[in-house]
Amino acid sequence: MLKVNDSYQGLLDRDASAALRLTQANRSLETARASISDMVMTRSKEARARAEAGLNYARENFVRFMDLAIQAVPEHSELPKLKADGFS
Repeated sequence: MLKVNDSYQGLLDRDASAALRLTQANRSLETARASISDMVMTRSKEARARAEAGLNYARENFVRFMDLAIQAVPEHSELPKLKADGFS
């Protein structure tokens, strides 16, 4: 029973946390994509500056969320590659 409890607690503490952070990182990538589209399509300097600020904010959030996911499950070696691919 203790082993089941420990496994379940690990699932909650590590895997569920990593899944949440990966979802948030994905949302940040979508926000970055939208900001890039805004930058390409806008004619106004002010709108371009807002879109660029949105892109920078999304980039910072992506890195933060990926770092948290990697910390939660460091044994998953594919996460740093996903972070690098997403950041590029």
